[in-house]
Amino acid sequence: YIVGENWDNSNPWLMGDQYDGVMNYELLFPMWNYFGTNIDTKQYTSTEFKHKVNQVLTDYPKNVLKSLYNLVDSHDTTRILEICSNDIELVKLPYLFLFTFPGAPSIYYGGEIGLSGKHDPDNRRCMIWDKEKQNKSIQSHIKKLIQLRNTYNAFKSTEINWIETNDKEQYIIYQKEDLYFILSKRYKENTINLPDSLRNNTFENIYNGKTVTTSDIIEVPSYGFYILKKK
Repeated sequence: YIVGENWDNSNPWLMGDQYDGVMNYELLFPMWNYFGTNIDTKQYTSTEFKHKVNQVLTDYPKNVLKSLYNLVDSHDTTRILEICSNDIELVKLPYLFLFTFPGAPSIYYGGEIGLSGKHDPDNRRCMIWDKEKQNKSIQSHIKKLIQLRNTYNAFKSTEINWIETNDKEQYIIYQKEDLYFILSKRYKENTINLPDSLRNNTFENIYNGKTVTTSDIIEVPSYGFYILKKK
């Protein structure tokens, strides 16, 4: 497997005779611009984020999508926790989206225990080995995402069905096979009017194993999310 560090559209290098995959910065920057709160550029609306993700999904053939090296930060960038204003709850959202994208999700060392840092060289801080100083919340989150991705093939699917992207209320709802993902990037509780496909039904939130019985609305905590599967 040969991976290239290319920051732009990489189709010319992915024709089968050079790279097998590339570091997917074309996905990284839309995630920064959507979920990030400490960025120098314009923040994306939910609809703009959808369009950027769709562009990646259509730019590359499906066999290439499955070989991409997906990331939220790297040795050459500001760390994602810093991009999310060092808010450990907010940073869980880009990690969740990362793990629902086809290809190989990657974690830059220390991201799994809450290591932050501004642009290079601050992003290359020493690893925190003292377990008492590691953030257990983000570590548990990433472990859970790994377990879910290994259990449900829908996480790896190249098909995303966008059910709703709400710009005003700042949430996205999308479907991958039999799983429904609701992500709210509002800093306070969000009352979401559910689409018809999710109303008046019983689901399992596979993230925590709890049963969720829906009506016309659903309450999503600050920077909250659901991963729903019909029971």
